[in-house]
Amino acid sequence: MDGFRWHAFAAGLAGAFALGASATENANSNKPPGVDTVAAGLMHDGGWRITTTVSQYVADENRDGSGSKPGNVSDFYFRAQVLSIRFQYVWPDVKWLGASVETRFGHLLYGDVKFRADVRVNPNFTARPRGSDHGALSAGFAGPVMLGWKGETVHQVFGPLLLYPTRSFDKSQTTNLSTGYRSFVPFYGITWFPSEGWEASAAATILFNQANSATGYRSGREALVDFGADKVVMPGLRVGLSGYAYKQLKDDVLNGVTVAGGNRGQVFALGPQVRYRVSKYFGITFKWQPEFKAENRPVGNRAFIQFFNEF
Repeated sequence: MDGFRWHAFAAGLAGAFALGASATENANSNKPPGVDTVAAGLMHDGGWRITTTVSQYVADENRDGSGSKPGNVSDFYFRAQVLSIRFQYVWPDVKWLGASVETRFGHLLYGDVKFRADVRVNPNFTARPRGSDHGALSAGFAGPVMLGWKGETVHQVFGPLLLYPTRSFDKSQTTNLSTGYRSFVPFYGITWFPSEGWEASAAATILFNQANSATGYRSGREALVDFGADKVVMPGLRVGLSGYAYKQLKDDVLNGVTVAGGNRGQVFALGPQVRYRVSKYFGITFKWQPEFKAENRPVGNRAFIQFFNEF
C-alpha cells in the first residue's frame, strides 16, 4: 500500500481501509454489492427500463484477515452516499440463440465519501488519516450484448460487463471517487417464480481487475452474488429479504509482487427488502443490508432506494 494513502470508490460503496489489512486495493471494488436483488434474471419485453438508485453505506468498524477488529485501529468511520442511474434497452423483435437481446449502460451521477481513522503505528506515534471526496460522473459500466431467456417459471440473463472509472485517480489524496482501474465482469442473473406471489432472484459476477496505473496495485479476482426473495402481501406491495455474499478469489499484487498475506477479503449481508409497484411501469424498492462475517474489510450497513421506469 502507498503508506497511509487510501481511496474510496463511491460506486462500489466499498467501505474502505483496514490499514495494511484491506482486501483488494483499500477494500475497494468496482462492482457495488447488493444492487441486483430484484428481477436479476428477468429481461422485460422490449424498449427501455431505467433504474435510479440512491444509496448509503456507513461503517464504524473494520476487520483483519481473521475477522477480528485490529487492535491498532480506533475511531474508524467511513460513509459513502451515491446517486446512480442504469439504462437498459431490449431490442424489439431481435433474437439470438433463442434469447432476447439487451444493451445496458450506466453511470455514477454523484458520490460523496468521508473517511477517518486513528492508527497506532508504535507506542509513541498514532497516525490520524482523514479524507473526503465528492463529485459527478466518476464511474460507469457498459454491457453491449446481454442475452435473456424466458421460461415458464425460471428466467435467465447472461452477458459481459465492462466497469470503468470516468475520472482520474489522484494518489496524493487520502480518498478518491475513482478506483483508477477497469474490470471485466461476466454477469449471470436468474429469477424464479415458484408459486403465485413469490419471487426469488440472484445475480452472480466475477470481477477480473486491471492494475491501477497510478499505484501499481492490482486487486485480486473477486466473486459477488446478490440475492433477494419476497412475496406479495397486498396489491402492489411485496416484502422479503435481500443481501449479498462477497469473496475474493485471488491475492492482491503490488508492482508484480504478491501483497503479504494476499489481502483476500470476504463479507456477507442480509436484511429486509420492501417493494411497491405504483403502476405497471413504475415501482420503488427499499433495502437495508447489515453486514457480518467480514475479513480484511470494513463491516457496516447499506441502505438503498431504487426507482424503476419502463417504457
